Amino acid sequence: ICGDTRHHTLLCRESVEEVEGSESKIIVPTTSCHATEDESDGIFAIFDVDVVNWDVVDWRPQKATVFTDSGSGSNFITFTAAKRLGARKMEKCRIGLTTTGGQETEYDTHYYEIDIRTKYSKRIVTVRMVGLEKITGPLSKFDLNVLHDLFPGYHVSTLQRVSTEVDILLGVKELSLHPFDRVRKAGGNLFIMDGLLGTCLHGSHPRVKLGNGVNSNSVQMLRTARVISNHAIVTP
Repeated sequence: ICGDTRHHTLLCRESVEEVEGSESKIIVPTTSCHATEDESDGIFAIFDVDVVNWDVVDWRPQKATVFTDSGSGSNFITFTAAKRLGARKMEKCRIGLTTTGGQETEYDTHYYEIDIRTKYSKRIVTVRMVGLEKITGPLSKFDLNVLHDLFPGYHVSTLQRVSTEVDILLGVKELSLHPFDRVRKAGGNLFIMDGLLGTCLHGSHPRVKLGNGVNSNSVQMLRTARVISNHAIVTP
């Protein structure tokens, strides 16, 4: 811990290197999303997506692990992911988070922008995010044998999480990128979902146990976040 009275594990870091780049944008219009509500012990919608950077010669798309949460009013990216993905570092901002004890604390950070390539149309979407030290704890791997039983005939290996770290959280501002189509269902509340970013598992089932999945306390804290710029609240 840094010793700062305003310390929080989501934001505190020793130093962050600047990431430079272009500011060109291509925005996808927002559409409706029909994903089910998240439960504290459920499986959140998480994708492995391609991030592109047209300003770097011979740039190869980098993979990023994206968590979609319609309960969050802002988008977030970890500082580590911002550096690795060549994110464009934008202006400074201040963010307020409400802790589990109900106390709000403010932290200084930056906005970042990256370009995400959708899976099917290969369209480029520019996303603006707030930088954090981390978004949630390590992700668990799925038991593919269980998923095979729940979804017979489906290539469940495509649902396995490649990374154990969440790089980006996309909130309600990017609702068009959230999963919206229910492909398959198991039990009452476990779905294979499809959307612009690809296919994922979403919901809950008694046979799908995650020992260290997305931390619901971290998610709830991020849902309380309000972004402040020049001491004025920016409307989400």
